[in-house]
Amino acid sequence: MAYARWKSFEISGGAYAALLVQSVGEGALTYSNAISVVPPNNPVAEVKVNLSHNYRKDDVGEGTAGETVSVQVDAAKFDILKTQGAYYDYTEDRGSLYNSLDYGLVGGVSYFLSSALYFNVRLQYGLADLTKNEADLSKGAVGDDLSLQYRNDNDRNFTVQASVGFSF
Repeated sequence: MAYARWKSFEISGGAYAALLVQSVGEGALTYSNAISVVPPNNPVAEVKVNLSHNYRKDDVGEGTAGETVSVQVDAAKFDILKTQGAYYDYTEDRGSLYNSLDYGLVGGVSYFLSSALYFNVRLQYGLADLTKNEADLSKGAVGDDLSLQYRNDNDRNFTVQASVGFSF
């Protein structure tokens, strides 16, 4: 980054590059009123599926072996794993979802209250698409053959930072 100071203000700008070190996530999906729980007389109208994602190591269709949940959609019964991996919904290997390199622009403004105390605001705007389009599955779009569709969008980092500090 380069910076220039004019009286009590300092302006900075430049570029950044970053490497993806790890891409994991945990969470849960809850389905309600969309499917029937088997057996039909089960009073629970909600199915909860746990997510345990490791985007660098999980395989296509992978989930944690063990407990399953039986659901019925129309006349078809399905057994799904209670805990699903990152690529559980995939039918073929399309590679990793995330790109390893991120890069972009960064700029900021600082205001010095004294020779040492300052306030700073910085913006970081990513230029790289973080996800690979050929592996970016949309769970909100379904094709004519009822398959989930892949997205063609740009997922970028955008960061706003504010700080108070001392300069010496």
